[in-house]
Amino acid sequence: MMSQAFEFLDEPFTIAFEPAAPVNVFSVAGFPRRETVASNVLAFLLDPNERHGFGTTFVDAVLVLLGDALTTAGDRFDADACRGSSEWSVATEARTDDRTRIDILLENDALDVAIVIENKVDATIANPFGTYVAHASRSHGTVVAAVLAPTRRDLAAVTVPGIVAIAYDDLFDAADAALYDVGPMADQRSLELYAQFRETTSERIATMTIEHEQQRLDELWSAIEHRQDQVLDFFTALESVNAVLAARGARLQEAIGQRLDATGIAHSSWLVTAGDHAWGRSRGERALVYVGFKPRTGGSIELLVGWLPRTGTFGYAVKAYQSRNRPTRPWDHIPLGLPFDADEDAVADRFAQLALRWTAGERPD
Repeated sequence: MMSQAFEFLDEPFTIAFEPAAPVNVFSVAGFPRRETVASNVLAFLLDPNERHGFGTTFVDAVLVLLGDALTTAGDRFDADACRGSSEWSVATEARTDDRTRIDILLENDALDVAIVIENKVDATIANPFGTYVAHASRSHGTVVAAVLAPTRRDLAAVTVPGIVAIAYDDLFDAADAALYDVGPMADQRSLELYAQFRETTSERIATMTIEHEQQRLDELWSAIEHRQDQVLDFFTALESVNAVLAARGARLQEAIGQRLDATGIAHSSWLVTAGDHAWGRSRGERALVYVGFKPRTGGSIELLVGWLPRTGTFGYAVKAYQSRNRPTRPWDHIPLGLPFDADEDAVADRFAQLALRWTAGERPD
């Protein structure tokens, strides 16, 4: 026997129904962690002369993380002596003599220093660091090298000594400490770019996201635990109601079509339920049917039957538009003006009258 009460619907679901994460250009464009894209963004941030207004914030952050690392010649690197210099040039995919490419090459002729950065977003480490270092050493007396990745990589298998493993989050933390001072002078769009880049590459944020997702799952499970029968009964009832609405919609589609034919309005029509995936609706969790008509003269007019999204009530509403995403203002989800238990012939008559007004370019009232 079907449950008469659905206590789980009284749960707040405050975490489970949080809004989605903010729009992120890297995710939208389809390359949230593509290495070449990440290198280009990093090069932009690292260049102290770029228009972001961050100055030496990011290159200084790299220097802080390099600290007194060994140079490729075996000496201790004096990072502090390099901080604050704006004489850095930045290149991506820098070609070496044997046609290999350095992901990011920072060069400072005034300091006679080069920094080789291998950017490893997801790939394994199998790079000719000896070639990279030799290339940079031809032009600079001091060369340091680092592998930058979402997590600190194990460099035990790398034969070139002195290479430093840096995590993205380490770089972000070091840069953020200085951005507080730079912020008022920084380009706001560049700050937004950095924020979105950080969202897509930070391992810490990814871990926090996973933990938060688990909290959402835990809350949902605690709400329905020991109430599985209620949940199943609820969706069974909803499916049954959608079937009733679909049957009513089919009858109204035929009745309205006959009335439009009688007035000489050539048209096509359709019937779509909330469970129709192709329609982009909600996979059946809404009790709603759309009965639509498209006059040959242009535009479309729909009868909404069931749970009305705008009011949260059951009934009839009308929507008319030239473009589906832009309903005509006076015709945007207006009430049909009849109760939900009204005679279906009266509903068909009323909608047909409104359809005639729509095709004539009139207002609904």
